[in-house]
Amino acid sequence: MAMNWRKMGYVVAVGLLCCAMAGCATANRKVTVLYEPVVHDGTGAGELYLAGTPASKGNADIQWVIGSVKDSDGEPVGDIVSPIAPADLVTDAFKQELTTAGYAVSTVASLPPQAAKGLVITGVEIHLDDVTSLVKDEGAGRVKISLELWKNGAMFRKLSYESSFSDFAVEDRDLLDQAILQKSLQGAMKRAIPEIIAAFGH
Repeated sequence: MAMNWRKMGYVVAVGLLCCAMAGCATANRKVTVLYEPVVHDGTGAGELYLAGTPASKGNADIQWVIGSVKDSDGEPVGDIVSPIAPADLVTDAFKQELTTAGYAVSTVASLPPQAAKGLVITGVEIHLDDVTSLVKDEGAGRVKISLELWKNGAMFRKLSYESSFSDFAVEDRDLLDQAILQKSLQGAMKRAIPEIIAAFGH
């Protein structure tokens, strides 16, 4: 009888473990980022037009796939999704950083003719990877941004930036991917904002 109880206990434990693994393995990871400025330069001045492509804000039904979740064997088990489009995440980061820098920022679909200062975001790539196991989650993020700087209605410089960040979590695993996304965006802004301010002058 004792042996049977031990066998039953083993079977139940294995069953619960399998259920737990299946439950966490098939779930998508949702990331939402409230961007926090990190540059705090404060030497920018004047009006600056920021041309982005707002597409998803206010529509909770849209989910943008920005990464993948894999198990420890490298098998895909889910997606990393965001309710905000990658281009909108970058546009918001630029708007906050440039406003903090001292510019009066106006977000527009396209630059007005003869705009004194303009920034056009021409390309955005965001990708996150999450490897999950029973012990921990390991994540990595990469952000690539291409943009144009304009003065008095003419484009005068093209710039590009790339930033990556990786980390792991044993607790609060559901917060890991959004923390990595935040750090990756901030890494790109640390390089971009000082160069943009220097290019426009004071």
